[in-house]
Amino acid sequence: MTRTAALLALVCALAVAAGLWTIGGPGQARSERRDSQRMSDIIALARHAACLREHGQAIDTTHRDCPAPARRTDPLSGDAYHVEETISGDIRVCARFENDPPPAHVPRTMVFADDTGCLTYRAGAQPLRAIPVRY
Repeated sequence: MTRTAALLALVCALAVAAGLWTIGGPGQARSERRDSQRMSDIIALARHAACLREHGQAIDTTHRDCPAPARRTDPLSGDAYHVEETISGDIRVCARFENDPPPAHVPRTMVFADDTGCLTYRAGAQPLRAIPVRY
C-alpha cells in the first residue's frame, strides 16, 4: 500500500469516527427511540387515568369507556411507570428517560417537567373526549 492510499484510508476512518461521535451511532438512535416510546406511554397513561377519574373510578382500576393504554412498563427495564394523583387532584405519570426528554407534542391539558421526567394532567382541565372516526 502506498503512502497516499494509507493516508486516504486514515482520513476516511477518522471521518467515519467523527460522524459516529457527532450523531451518536446506532446505540444513541435506539435509546432515543425508547425515550420516544416512554413519552407516548406516559401520555397514554395520563389520558387513561383522566378518563377513569372522569367516570368516578380510581386511577388504578378499569372502565369499559376508558381504553387501557398499550404499555404500562418501561420498554428497556420492564419497570412500571409511576402513576399518582396529587393532593390538588392532578394526575402525574413519571418515567426515567435515557437522554434529554424527546421533543414531543404534549396535549394542552398536560405539562411535562424535563427535570423529573413527569407528565402532569392538570386538575380542572377540559376533559378529554373521544372523537368519532368515520370510514
